[in-house]
Formats: sequence, structure tokens, C-alpha cells
Amino acid sequence: DLHPQTGLDNNKPPEGLVQHTLYEDKQVCLVRNDHPILQAVKQKDWTLERYLSMAHVQVRCEGKEWWALDYHLADRGHHRNISATVPDFYGAASVCAHTDLIFTLPSSFASHALKLYPLTQLILPFEFLPMAYVLLWHERNNQDKGHQWMRETISLSVKKAII
Repeated sequence: DLHPQTGLDNNKPPEGLVQHTLYEDKQVCLVRNDHPILQAVKQKDWTLERYLSMAHVQVRCEGKEWWALDYHLADRGHHRNISATVPDFYGAASVCAHTDLIFTLPSSFASHALKLYPLTQLILPFEFLPMAYVLLWHERNNQDKGHQWMRETISLSVKKAII
């Protein structure tokens, strides 16, 4: 996630940098398997208002309190009720599995967390742009054989992991 005020655009890297999109991902929600919200979801009452009324667990990445999702919501006059902040995704998934807190995260990690904890995955109840995982390098390394090998290795590894 990029802070929107950085001026960086995923579709146009800074001059001198080359990029390759490894894959795109979307945000999803995790709740414990017997969470009370699941009844509302069954009744097709899973809305932005319900989502915002819930207590959330958040991962603090690189010292950031907010993610792109929080800026997106703030632009529309909304804020999540973040009740707990933890340093990593495993900790957040564990907290989510043992409380009524909801965890919003990339689907690529959610699929892993579902194997570790008794959790249920929900779609976001509102539209939000996908995330892109992008490999960046300086253009001076375009023809470097070792660098090419490393980029190909990373790309193949990611492709195998998401298929």
C-alpha cells in the first residue's frame, strides 16, 4: 500500500526504474468461524455500515497506522474502528480467530491463514481497487545476466505460489 500523498503511481514508476507486475490481489475479511456477523451475512445484511460498526484488528506495516483502504474510506467520510494493532499478519489472524475482531487483508495471505486458524473469509462489502505486487529495478540492470536470472526466479516462484 502506498500513502496517496507520496505522488507515486503504480502504473508509472519514477524515472530510471523498470517494473514488472507479479500479480494482483484483492482485500478480503476474516472472522472467527462462529462470529456473530456471519448471521447477518447469511441474511444478506453485509454492508459497509456493518463493516464500519465492527471492531478491527490491523497490522502495522513499516510504522504505518493506515493502509490504502483507510485512505479510501476516509475520502468517503468513513473510518474503521481499529481496536488492536499488531506487528504481523500471523498475529492478526490469531487475534481474529480468538475474538470478535475482524481482519481485512490481502486474499493471498487469507488463504494461508484459513489453513492455520478456524476462520471464515468474507468479501469486502464495498468496492475497493485491487492491489498490485510489483517487482522494481533500475534500468541499468536490464541486461545484467545475474539480475535477469534473479527477476525470472522471483517471477516463477511467485507464479507457482499463486497457482
